[in-house]
Amino acid sequence: MKRMYGLTIALIFSFIPFSQALSMEGETMNDVRSLSLGGVRALNKGLTNPASLSFLSRPQATIAVFNRFQMSELNTSIGQLLFPNRMIDAGLRMSYFGYEEYNLFSVEAGLSKKLNPVISLGAKLLYLNRSNFLNENAESGIQAGAGLFFQLSQAISLGLLAENLASTFEEKNCRIHLGINYQMLNRCNVLFECCSDMKKYIHLIAGFDYEITEQLNFRAGIRTNPSVPTLGAAYSFGRFSIALCFELHQTLGNSSAIEVQYLF
Repeated sequence: MKRMYGLTIALIFSFIPFSQALSMEGETMNDVRSLSLGGVRALNKGLTNPASLSFLSRPQATIAVFNRFQMSELNTSIGQLLFPNRMIDAGLRMSYFGYEEYNLFSVEAGLSKKLNPVISLGAKLLYLNRSNFLNENAESGIQAGAGLFFQLSQAISLGLLAENLASTFEEKNCRIHLGINYQMLNRCNVLFECCSDMKKYIHLIAGFDYEITEQLNFRAGIRTNPSVPTLGAAYSFGRFSIALCFELHQTLGNSSAIEVQYLF
């Protein structure tokens, strides 16, 4: 049975150039808040857009599990440590997708520095290694990206992220993300983001983050191409917080994620 699962998964990704397959898996490496908001990346305050590290108030550690389409063979496990400080802000994330016969392992590291009180610049490196029982040798490579984050005011922030700017893979597949976050009310944020590979692919994302109380948040989002709505919630107590997310894919089925975070 496991071999049949492995064959099915491997055949799916065999029809996609390796670097593009890795990029698709990279989408599962977002934190749960990002996934809840439709999958925003440029506006994600974490390692996804490394420039945003400079606007974090405290160091934090996170563990998360993302289950795609309710199949245990498609689980992604994530561990992350973010460390903002006065000299230079840093982050490290490790993730593992799949199971014994088909898996993808990644390590991502990023640095960020404030250029002035409202603008920060960040860069990151992503190492990817894929093991597939159809191939004797594991495939691996490195991708590099960079981002800018603008905290224009308490109500407005902008994010710009360029992923896969440089790569050891044949298919470069550079992707540009541009987003804006607007705080409509004291407890309500609306996010809009656009992503494109500068060739044929483009999709739009809209997200909504409402703070019901100081401890409880409700989140929702949607992205196009294909159209996928998302729902999520987060609850904090002391230095801990727990976040949940659900993606509702019309064809492939539902996905879910859970995240536990600790603030130092």
